[in-house]
Amino acid sequence: MKNKIEKLSFILGMTAAFGECVACEAKYLAFSPPMTKAQADSLREDMASLAKEMELKLHFEKNQDLAEDIVWWVIYKFDSQLDSYLSARASGFNPWNSMEEFRSMLSYGTVYGEGAENVIPKLRVPASPMSAVSKILEL
Repeated sequence: MKNKIEKLSFILGMTAAFGECVACEAKYLAFSPPMTKAQADSLREDMASLAKEMELKLHFEKNQDLAEDIVWWVIYKFDSQLDSYLSARASGFNPWNSMEEFRSMLSYGTVYGEGAENVIPKLRVPASPMSAVSKILEL
């Protein structure tokens, strides 16, 4: 896939897709794809515009725990969602190192809505989609 996908458009497209899931409350919160600080700076206006149009909020994650120049946005609808994320981060957890603490926040294997307590969610086959994203973004 090298050189076939324009990275900034890819980041905006994935953010829009994840934003749709958050806006419709299929996901508790989501992350934009990881990016460099320079990419984030060039996308800041578009990201803000996208969030506003979807009636969502964004939290810019500088992730000072990393030596690399990697940043992302947390996409959320309700302040309690961001509070959960920030609480985990304040406890020393970092989604770049391990997604396990953030799994339920990202709605992996969870169900919401009326009757959700009667559903037992389970992934049939665990997946790791971030490897494809990392290849596209050359991270």
